[in-house]
Amino acid sequence: MKIVLAASSSGGHVFPCLILGNYLINKGHEVTFIGFKDNYEEKVFPKDNSIFISYPNSFNKALVSKNKNLKNAYYSVKNTIKESDAIIVFGGFISLLVSFFSILNHRRYYIHEQNVTIGDSNMICYLGCKRMFRAFRKNHLRKEVIVGNPSCDMIESREVVFHHPIRVLFVYGSLGSETLIKKTIEFLNAYDVSKYDITIVNKLNNNLKTTNYLQNSPSWKKIQRNNIHYKPFIDLRKELSLYDVIFTRGGATTLMELVNSGAYVIAIPSPFVKHNHQLKNVLYLSKKGLIEFIEEKDYSSFSINKILNYYSSHEEIRFDYYLKRKEYMCKDVSKKIEEYIIYDHKN
Repeated sequence: MKIVLAASSSGGHVFPCLILGNYLINKGHEVTFIGFKDNYEEKVFPKDNSIFISYPNSFNKALVSKNKNLKNAYYSVKNTIKESDAIIVFGGFISLLVSFFSILNHRRYYIHEQNVTIGDSNMICYLGCKRMFRAFRKNHLRKEVIVGNPSCDMIESREVVFHHPIRVLFVYGSLGSETLIKKTIEFLNAYDVSKYDITIVNKLNNNLKTTNYLQNSPSWKKIQRNNIHYKPFIDLRKELSLYDVIFTRGGATTLMELVNSGAYVIAIPSPFVKHNHQLKNVLYLSKKGLIEFIEEKDYSSFSINKILNYYSSHEEIRFDYYLKRKEYMCKDVSKKIEEYIIYDHKN
C-alpha cells in the first residue's frame, strides 16, 4: 500500500509518526512523510521519502503571515496524496491541511490522537475521517479506536529494575523548559546529591538556547561532578530501564512511554500549552494511580529533594505503580493500525 503520514511541531506528534512509518516501511509499504519546511520534523523525518510544505506551521501564523500560498502548498503534495491508499495525520495544523487536501482528492484518511483531550485540528478532521486512533481510553466517539501510542512499540524493557546509587532522570521534552532546568540546577546546588546518579535531558538540538544557558551558567559550572550528566533530547524509549526516578513534563507521548516502564514518575505539566492539555493528560493518569503529579508553581529545589528523599525510603512503591500500569501498557500498536487500514482498503 501507498501510505502518507503527516506530523509536525513537537516530538509528541513527530516520533509516533516516524515509528509507525518505519514499521510500515519494514512491512513492505511505500511511505511518504509530510511536514512543514524549516520546522522540528525536518530534523527527524528521513529526507529521501519526505515532503516539507512551505507554509506557516499554525493557524494563527497563517492568518497574519504575508508569505503564504495555499495553492502552492497543495500542489506540492497533491500527486502524493492522490496516489495514496491511506493517509494518517497526527495532530497540529499539518493535520488540518493534509486532511483538507485528502478530501479534495477523495482519499481515505485517519487520525491518531495522542492526548486525553482531542486537539482543535483533530476535532475538525474527525468530521471526515475513516477512524480516529486513540492512545488514551476516553470519549467513546463512534469512529474512535483505542490502539495506544506507536512510540510504546520501541520500549526495550518494561520491568522494575533497581539501581544503586539511585538513578534520576530530569527530562523536559523535545522542546525543553528553561524554567524547570533552572529549578533543577537550584536543587543540585542546594542539596547533597552525591547519593544519586543524575541525568538532565533538554531539547532535541545541542545548540539550542537552554543548552547554552546551562553551559555558560556559573551555577552549572559549580555542579560539574562525575555523578551529574547532561544530554540533549534522547530516544527515551531505549533508556527507560536505566532510571529509577523520572521527572517529566505532561506531553502525551512521553507519559505513555513512562506508563509502559517500571520507573517512579513525577509529572510537572506545562501551564502554557493550548487548552491546558498537559494537565489533562497528567490528571487522567494520576487519578488512576499510574504517576505522581506536581504543579509547576509548587515545583522547586525543596520539592525535588522531598520527593527523592521519600523515594529513597520507599523504593518498593515502584512495584505498586508497575502492577497498576500493566492494564494500561500497550504493545504492537503499529501492527494494530496497519491491520485496520488494510482491512478498510480491502473492504
